[in-house]
Amino acid sequence: MVNGDAFRDDGDTPPDVAQRDLMARGLRRPAVEPFARTESGVILLVDDDTGARTAVRRILTRAGYTVVEAVDGRDALDHYVRMIEPPRGVILDLTMPVMGGTACLEALRARGSVVPVLMISGYDAEHEASGSARRGDARFLQKPFSARELLGALMETLTPT
Repeated sequence: MVNGDAFRDDGDTPPDVAQRDLMARGLRRPAVEPFARTESGVILLVDDDTGARTAVRRILTRAGYTVVEAVDGRDALDHYVRMIEPPRGVILDLTMPVMGGTACLEALRARGSVVPVLMISGYDAEHEASGSARRGDARFLQKPFSARELLGALMETLTPT
């Protein structure tokens, strides 16, 4: 996946675009926006694809999260150890140079981290993530996904079962 191709258009329109469209038609903003800021906390976002990372960051920021970005697993671990408090969750791409998602997750767990992890991939990698999912170490979301699917999967990941 390159240049933000991680997403499908499911009809979600970012608020700035939606507001301009409504104003052009002489209408007011709806009472509830699809990207209302309802969430909080820090999410560590790990993806080597700059476009995908930017798109996910924008979605998460609009939802109310603070996002710390890392370009690969090694960079993610460096960020993680410098954090004063652990992030609320980690979104972790499976296939990256230097250190991939599975190795990064294993390193986090070896350090005693229990932070919730949502693994993502544009490749057919569900089988690779399935072992982690069975152990309860992570959830998996296949790219491409919509903003609504991303936020739903993240909420499921962050909600204790």
